[in-house]
Amino acid sequence: MMSSLALLVVDDEPLARNRLIRLLKDLGYGQIDEASSAADARNQIKSQAMDIVFLDVRMPEEDGLSLAKSLQALDSPPSVIFTTAYDEYALPAFDVFAAGFLLKPIDKHRLERVLERIANKLETQRQPERNLRLRCQMKGATVYLPIESIRLFQAEDKYVVIHSTEGVGLTDKSLKQLDDEFADSLLRIHRNALVNKDFLSGLKKVANETHLLLSECDVTPTVSRRFLPSVKKALTSLA
Repeated sequence: MMSSLALLVVDDEPLARNRLIRLLKDLGYGQIDEASSAADARNQIKSQAMDIVFLDVRMPEEDGLSLAKSLQALDSPPSVIFTTAYDEYALPAFDVFAAGFLLKPIDKHRLERVLERIANKLETQRQPERNLRLRCQMKGATVYLPIESIRLFQAEDKYVVIHSTEGVGLTDKSLKQLDDEFADSLLRIHRNALVNKDFLSGLKKVANETHLLLSECDVTPTVSRRFLPSVKKALTSLA
């Protein structure tokens, strides 16, 4: 996992960039890009998702602290490791949510330890929602269903009905709670319905309504006009 991380080395000094890139390659990392300024780095991060950015603190025009602060506005900001010859920047660096701080000249063993710690954290964050289970009532018993077995959540009266590969059940969680808890797996298609987006299959017109087709599910829930664009976008991304 560590060697597959996308890395970006940002430093206005070519020698410093090249040395760090060489150390990273020695540690087995292959996806390494480089930038000579904050502006260059920002453009690269916008065009390609980066996992970790090595960021020099002192650079002309815009310094590393300013760039790091602006990156926090991204939906999925990269982890930032500051690199500098000046240890007085350590505290300001962590004020902008730095994941690490390395003093130049960078020690290879310390670099390896910092990267291992961050990579382990990223791996934990990326554990798929499939490991999560939802407690529900089914056939008179309390069961815990893996989220990937559930195709559709529909709000009815005081409960939310679950349509899964194991059958139909109920949960006392609201659609909003479910949406918050399983945000990466679910897609809102109606004010009273959420679906597992991994099982989107297609759309069909029924009279004046649009219905959603789901793999391994006989139910075809209605898609409201409000959520139809996001459903179409999700279907397009699967093509």
